[in-house]
Amino acid sequence: MEAAREGGCSVCGNPAADAHHLRILGHGRGLGVKNGDDYTIPLCRQHHDELHAFGDEKLFLDLHGLDVVKILDKLNGGKK
Repeated sequence: MEAAREGGCSVCGNPAADAHHLRILGHGRGLGVKNGDDYTIPLCRQHHDELHAFGDEKLFLDLHGLDVVKILDKLNGGKK
């Protein structure tokens, strides 16, 4: 999660980023249960709030041209 917070926003590059727990990757989950910290990407507060308000995580990420597999690979030092 530290790498996700320090990586800068995946959308705009803002260095003040939150770790967003991805829902489109990872293990099955119930409502209110977050994926593990291995499945987080950095988003600034504005884009993090926009994503949650938008509702469709996959579409939001696609509209912003984000490849979460590549982002995760970079954050995890090629371990994913």
